[in-house]
Amino acid sequence: MHFRHALVTSSRLNRPSIRLLIRRYLSQNLKLNRVEPADLHHGPSIPSISDNTTPLSKTPSRRTKAHPILGNAESILSPVDSGTEPPRRRGRPKKATNSDPDTSEEATSAPPKKRLRKPKTPKGDEHVITHGSLRHTSLSEFLDYADAANLSPTSTVYRGTHYEYTVAEALERLAFSLTRVGRASDLGIDLLGSWALPSRPKPLNVLIQCKAEAPKPSMVRELEGAVVGAPVRYRGEGTIAILAAAKEATKGVRDAVGRSGLPMAYLNITTEGKIRQFVWNHAAVERGLEGLGVALRYLVDGDSEVALTWKGVPWSPSSPTSHSVA
Repeated sequence: MHFRHALVTSSRLNRPSIRLLIRRYLSQNLKLNRVEPADLHHGPSIPSISDNTTPLSKTPSRRTKAHPILGNAESILSPVDSGTEPPRRRGRPKKATNSDPDTSEEATSAPPKKRLRKPKTPKGDEHVITHGSLRHTSLSEFLDYADAANLSPTSTVYRGTHYEYTVAEALERLAFSLTRVGRASDLGIDLLGSWALPSRPKPLNVLIQCKAEAPKPSMVRELEGAVVGAPVRYRGEGTIAILAAAKEATKGVRDAVGRSGLPMAYLNITTEGKIRQFVWNHAAVERGLEGLGVALRYLVDGDSEVALTWKGVPWSPSSPTSHSVA
């Protein structure tokens, strides 16, 4: 029996070394007395081979079993039958349809998401004029601030700010109501406000650029560019642009004002606040200055300044505080 087992094992393994060992073993240990033809009925049986060696053990096969692998594959391919939850897929969630009542009910019950938008900047320049500085809003307040901050009177900031407030206070005598808006990147606009005229039911919008120096024709062109970048309210027909400087206008400056297609005027206001000169072009006459004239008014100290007339008669403007910036 062991002999047959060894033959079967060697044939399965099909290795020459094992077959050689079997032949050597048989030649040394196998001894047969005689071999007679076997009778099917009465012949003696073939003697058994005496073998005291231990039987060869069958080496386990290295092939993987198919059954458990198929079972695992079935559990992976059919997660619904095995009771496990399918893996979640990344990406956008599935849209709810009418065929899926659960998802459609959740979609209808959940409130819609609102898209957040940045708040728009209010167009406040049409009705509100902000001051150019938070520390001072008048000439007296600026002088106190300059004293506390040790601001040099010869500095450009001091001279420019002082002259802007001086022009605003001087024009109050002519029924102007102005607010200083000059600051960094102000596009050349120093004063904004209104001018109450007897020829208009509503005050005329005013845009003023201040120069504490002698005027030049190039300043007129600069003022035209400032009107383009002005707030929306001060770009329409009911607006006049004024250039105010510390010296009288030369012929070149007067010609530049006259050639401008915008309603424009020139004011000579000294650094002390005296109004010496006031001229305007034909476009300003069409915007509401028709019938308005200029005369000289003599002061107590013997000095004189510009006064306005209405249809040839000296015109005394109403209180400047009665016309505020809308």
